[in-house]
Amino acid sequence: MAYKCIVFDNPETGRLSIIHPVYNDQLRPSDSTDDDVLDECVRRNFETGTLPAGVAYRIVEASVIPTHRLFRNAWSDDGNDVEVDMPKAREIHMDAIRVDRDKQLAELDVTFIRAVEDGDPDAQDAASVEKQALRDIPQEFDLSSASTPEQLTALWPEDLDRTNN
Repeated sequence: MAYKCIVFDNPETGRLSIIHPVYNDQLRPSDSTDDDVLDECVRRNFETGTLPAGVAYRIVEASVIPTHRLFRNAWSDDGNDVEVDMPKAREIHMDAIRVDRDKQLAELDVTFIRAVEDGDPDAQDAASVEKQALRDIPQEFDLSSASTPEQLTALWPEDLDRTNN
């Protein structure tokens, strides 16, 4: 039997949750099957509340779970497949871009203040232009061409340092 796991839309987190049963042959009775392990896992997770009462769940082969985990919070289950919801993944990726952009904006704030203190209007203007270009990234940087998580992670603004991906 192929390795299987339990998937369900978690109402507490608003995300897809996955429970991986422990198939350790040394810990289970010798007469139990993999299906027995799954049934016991479901029962225990209902008892502990990990699998909320009344929530629909599916048993799926682990091979249908996406391997690309960067967009884990964008996984969805359509009843047939567990997939990466690309619109959600694009939002997650843009949030990562914003984090790095905000770091650079903070650094440019220091540059701008030093230019003001030094009375250097050219340096002030240069910092202002750079800051505006960074502020424009969320509106101008297009992620819509990416149709897979791998394509999405490859997209990054050219002038933006990549520190968190």
